[in-house]
Amino acid sequence: MNYAHDFHAGNFADIVKHAALAATVAHLARKSKPFVVIDTHAGSGLYDLEAPESLRSGEARGGIFRIADRPAPDEPALIAGLRRALDAVDDGRGAVGTRRRYPGSPLIAALAMRPGDRLIAAETVDPVRARLERVLGARAPRPGPRIEVLRHDGYGVLKACLPPGERRGLAIIDPPFEEVDEFDRLARAMEAAIERWASGSYLIWYPVKRAEAAEDLARRIGRALPPHVEGLRAELSILPPGSTSDGMTTTGLIAVNPAWPVEEGMADLLDWCARRLAADPKRPGHWRVSPLPHD
Repeated sequence: MNYAHDFHAGNFADIVKHAALAATVAHLARKSKPFVVIDTHAGSGLYDLEAPESLRSGEARGGIFRIADRPAPDEPALIAGLRRALDAVDDGRGAVGTRRRYPGSPLIAALAMRPGDRLIAAETVDPVRARLERVLGARAPRPGPRIEVLRHDGYGVLKACLPPGERRGLAIIDPPFEEVDEFDRLARAMEAAIERWASGSYLIWYPVKRAEAAEDLARRIGRALPPHVEGLRAELSILPPGSTSDGMTTTGLIAVNPAWPVEEGMADLLDWCARRLAADPKRPGHWRVSPLPHD
């Protein structure tokens, strides 16, 4: 799978994972003690939805362009934090869609963080990392979180940074899935991370192209959880049950130690997205949310 995010920014998968991310960071900020956010595969932080890559894929048309400028009466609570981030980077309307800019995960996190909190963003691709540094320098709030942009492999950053000094925080793991062994690498990284920092929150994104790979990932992460640690697995398909497609039409998210708003609101979010973001507006997609089993 080629996942250069300029092609995919603002698609249906982004809506799910970034709504959960924004809600988790806002929840962490409700307590006075500082926290850390670790973004293992950070990307460039801000995307132009009228860039050639976005126009070529057209994926934003099935995602963020379907979310109205103002909240609809049936809009789920989990959208609120993502909407605040969208409004913060709104540079005016473009000719193609309702919005011109879409924030990536490190910027969404930074916008909700406070002075004293810390953001660690890892990105190995030099031009992308340079873009990220510029974006965070220009768009992150001032005064705002302490920001470290690192040229390191994301899994290596997890190993090096856990457990963090803050003890409170979130790691978001959103790999590109360009390597055939990515699911195995992700599972091994999570097994080690949970052993080192079982009290941390994690959001782990994965595409559902092969159901057995997704099942194995969930099973391995569940087995790694101590008995007192909860996990949540959520999947959304933009196709109706029984339908198939060559493209990515199902997205998955695993939350370890999920924030209360995510745990309570995920079902409402997915049900709304299955209707609002369906590939065929007349045929809603389908979804599921379940606890992550420990065995």
